[in-house]
Amino acid sequence: MFLKQYSKKTKHTRNSKHGKEHTYFRHVTLVVLKCDSCECEFERPKGSMDPKRVSNNYYHVCNSCDAKVFAQ
Repeated sequence: MFLKQYSKKTKHTRNSKHGKEHTYFRHVTLVVLKCDSCECEFERPKGSMDPKRVSNNYYHVCNSCDAKVFAQ
């Protein structure tokens, strides 16, 4: 079950070709879902999901549950 979606700002550093360190920020959109098998809440990055699956029209299963057993 789809619960909510939020954005998270992460800070990273990289070295330039001249040896200086530069900091930069990335925004990652995370989706909070509720497992339809065990009722626990989990989150996944929205970019790794099919846009159609970010709704309540589909079943969502967490990593600790077996999706194939749930499908049967």
